[in-house]
Amino acid sequence: MLGMKNAPSENERFERAWSRRTAAKNVVGALAIAAIMMASIGFGAVALVAAHAPSGTGIPGITLGPISKGNSYNWAGYGDAAATGSVTQVSAAWFIPTTTCSGPNSAGVGYDAQWIGIDGLNNGNVSQVGTLAYCPSHLATPTYYLWWEFYPYNGVQLVTTASAGDAIEAWVTYDPTFCIGTTCGTFSLNLVDLSSGATVSETGAAWVCSSSGCEGGPAATAECISEDILPYQLEKFSQMTFYNCMATIGSSYKGIGGFSSTMATTYQLTQYGLTSGLKDQTVGTLFTQYYPRSSFTVNFHHSD
Repeated sequence: MLGMKNAPSENERFERAWSRRTAAKNVVGALAIAAIMMASIGFGAVALVAAHAPSGTGIPGITLGPISKGNSYNWAGYGDAAATGSVTQVSAAWFIPTTTCSGPNSAGVGYDAQWIGIDGLNNGNVSQVGTLAYCPSHLATPTYYLWWEFYPYNGVQLVTTASAGDAIEAWVTYDPTFCIGTTCGTFSLNLVDLSSGATVSETGAAWVCSSSGCEGGPAATAECISEDILPYQLEKFSQMTFYNCMATIGSSYKGIGGFSSTMATTYQLTQYGLTSGLKDQTVGTLFTQYYPRSSFTVNFHHSD
């Protein structure tokens, strides 16, 4: 009989998923980001109350800014806020967490969503792409989706189904050089499911608008977020990790939270329940993987 093998670590699983990806095969190949690992249903800008915390540990040659700890009704994660037009890229990777449809409302619909995006932290726009789990009722079997959204121009756009445990890499970019009249900027949303091969690729323009808003915002913040899609209940997922949550601000490409205090302010967001006031999601300390302060965990505590 063969000896029992230990389960692979998350890093090993990512390496295996990455090695199975065929080079440049229908996968938005123009962006070579090596080693990076909803309005209609409640997505949108974060409700934030910030309180300053001590600065992070020193990294040679870098003076890191303070981390501002904020409370949100729907977001948990980290974000960097910078000057208007200075954020041109955000990227990250994660495994789709396994969700249990066990929220407190036995008749209620529930979600949990993980995404990256530009804007939303301190303004009313979000250009975002990610994954979500949908629970139609208590103790139902969840369905997992890949999705994108230009909030508030449109609602969440479901692309295809996915599976718990799938390895995801995603990146959002802003190009300020293309203009129509005096309005400039295109936003590209990209995601690859390394486990299934499914992809998401959408482009929006700041001058394309509806009565609700436009496809793009001021390009002033970058985020990696786990979200409770209000007004629906948050469903249980235990824990998930954002790997290599990276941003480009100005000419600098660093892990989120790794920028100097003159370039960006970093926000650490804890989600408190809108009705219960209890902690629904908390985040772990940013830690260094390939770049300063690039990865962190999100922990589930309570369904609200």
